[in-house]
Amino acid sequence: MREFTMATASPEAEGVPSDAIQSYIDALEARGLPMHSLLLFRHGKLLAEGYWKPFDIARKHRLYSCSKSFVSIAIGFLADEGQIHLDDPIVRFYPECIPPQGAHPYIANACIRDLLRMASPHSGTAYEMTMTDWIQPFFTKPPTHKPGSTFAYDTSATHVLGTLVQKLTGKSFLDYLRPKFLNKLGFAEDAYCITDPMGNAWGGSGVVCTPRDFAKVALCCLNGGVCEGEQLIPAWYIKEATACQIDNYIHGRNPDMRQGYGYQFWRTRHNGFCFLGMGGQIALCLPEEDLLLVLTGDDQYLSDQYVVQFGAFWDKLYSRLQEKPLEANALAQKALQARLETLEITPIAGAYESKLTEKIHRQTYRMDENEMEISELRLDCCAQGGSLDYVKGGKSYTITFGYGKQAPQVFPECGYDAIVSGAWTMENTLNLCCYIIDDHCATLRISLTFLQDTVTVSMRKVAEGFLEGYEGIASGCIRCTTYDAESR
Repeated sequence: MREFTMATASPEAEGVPSDAIQSYIDALEARGLPMHSLLLFRHGKLLAEGYWKPFDIARKHRLYSCSKSFVSIAIGFLADEGQIHLDDPIVRFYPECIPPQGAHPYIANACIRDLLRMASPHSGTAYEMTMTDWIQPFFTKPPTHKPGSTFAYDTSATHVLGTLVQKLTGKSFLDYLRPKFLNKLGFAEDAYCITDPMGNAWGGSGVVCTPRDFAKVALCCLNGGVCEGEQLIPAWYIKEATACQIDNYIHGRNPDMRQGYGYQFWRTRHNGFCFLGMGGQIALCLPEEDLLLVLTGDDQYLSDQYVVQFGAFWDKLYSRLQEKPLEANALAQKALQARLETLEITPIAGAYESKLTEKIHRQTYRMDENEMEISELRLDCCAQGGSLDYVKGGKSYTITFGYGKQAPQVFPECGYDAIVSGAWTMENTLNLCCYIIDDHCATLRISLTFLQDTVTVSMRKVAEGFLEGYEGIASGCIRCTTYDAESR
């Protein structure tokens, strides 16, 4: 059994052409995917590691649904210890959640194994983000089908499994895993999990850690649960968890999501399995090639992101793998390293000036009544970028932006870290692209079109449970006087 280490090696030494890695990066960027990190391992050795600025090696990243695989591993430990059996009915552990008239038969018969393999009796997530209690809806919402009969992605099932760990151990699933597994990997002590409104660790989506921490867990799974010769994850469980446990053909949005599903792990082509999370969080494990690809990013607004990420990988990189070491290629390695060191999230493309700038600079526009509750806005322009000042719901806010670069800031209202760039895509249209890069990732696009003495602002957001007031269209006219900063 190969030992797990975080040693490094040149790509060619492990049968991977350096230029193939660079071609894969090119393919991701050509499609416009806002990537945050990429790590590639083969035979347990780190071959390539890159971060798109402002992300870096120390910055933690939300894993979204990759968190589900962590919950699965915790359930595996409980089962191995005999605290549970995978065929136990889940209602046995949640009597307080059962309605007075009793549970629906489909819910009463749902077992832990059903929840693990996304074969719960619900056709989707039972709770809603606006609810306070995210557990009880699983047991009270009317089910749609017999448990165990079909694959239907249900994050509430994972949330129940995560809270089951806490019910039985008194610890969140991450804290339960630390002495058994994570600490032995060198998993960071300050990694954490976002909680639900009642303070329960959000096992379906909330793990936040560095990409290297993520990679350590995935490498251990790729190695059958072994780290440095020690069987950390129960061998029988990780084998079952990463095998195909249920068909998911009709639900898969691309070929790599139609290969079956394990216990909170996806199966892929080429006999692989992966951690998979919204926005492009991926740890692709290929046991036959002894290869691991880790990606983080935020491409929620793209409908075919997984097609790009997986498809480009099979085409540009996987197809060029060799079983034996390749001849050293110092030039290709140097070029790859230079590319990895200069990655950055690409700012919006377009012109950085407009003939309208002088006319609209610092003008205040009074907006018609609109769903976003924006009553006034003003554009402040300069050679390097500018700012959009606006009054929303009676309060004043500012979004700054850079031309040809990202402007880091704390985004108004939500208080999350963000970067914003802008460009004139037409003589009278300024577009802004805002990326939220915090515990929650999101994209907000703002378009400002100026016609005579009017402005029309359009906003579209892709965000999970926030930025609700940043979507819509509104028009307004220039006020009689220009904006006076002292009057605010």
